[in-house]
Amino acid sequence: MKVSLLKDFFDQAITNSQLNEIITPEISNYKLLLSKKGSSVPIILQEDIQLLVRKKDIAVLCEAYLNEEITKYELMYIIDALQLSDNISFENEELLDNASILTDPEVNGLLTKDMVYEVLQSCKA
Repeated sequence: MKVSLLKDFFDQAITNSQLNEIITPEISNYKLLLSKKGSSVPIILQEDIQLLVRKKDIAVLCEAYLNEEITKYELMYIIDALQLSDNISFENEELLDNASILTDPEVNGLLTKDMVYEVLQSCKA
């Protein structure tokens, strides 16, 4: 997945289904490895641009998940990618902390719609 692809998604230059089609192979592997306790889960990210993640960007992801346009695995994978890139920064530390809730089920527990809704509300505040 390219960082520019995420920017296009956030800016609504591509649809949820276009994003899904592009990242499906990566998500399949992510889902498989995530189910194996203690396994290392690779995130494939081409850092082709710099990106500043804003509240509205995380809100786009949350809304897509809550509207069942992306799966929880797609949401977690994208959030993992955003956090791991040296070319991606968050508009503030609070946004990074809130986004972190949406990933790593071993730390945060299983992702629920309530968790995503709370993050969405914090992005709209």
